[in-house]
Amino acid sequence: MTDTSFYFPAALIKGLFYDQHAKGSTIQKLRELTDLAQKEGFKLTHLALAWAVKYRHTSTVLLGARTVAQLEDSLKAVELLEKWTPEFEGRVNKILDTTPTPRTNFLTWAPK
Repeated sequence: MTDTSFYFPAALIKGLFYDQHAKGSTIQKLRELTDLAQKEGFKLTHLALAWAVKYRHTSTVLLGARTVAQLEDSLKAVELLEKWTPEFEGRVNKILDTTPTPRTNFLTWAPK
């Protein structure tokens, strides 16, 4: 067996899809998000589902559950949505370093 897929060398695939996710900074961010979720009484999976629902460009969030217990656990994200505030979202964005920058009105050089 060779170290290649049908089209791409395995090293290229590994570099694109796996190595970037094993970086220390990514792992640290995941730990911080886990801590933030736990402080609110939830799991990281609940935080991820709630974020997906709150994201304004999301039209649908699909839950994959094989058991009723898994479905009930995933639906706890709805409880987190009730606690979701702009301040909480700001803390998530700060951890992920994804705070959006406001659009600029280039006529006045001020935020729109």
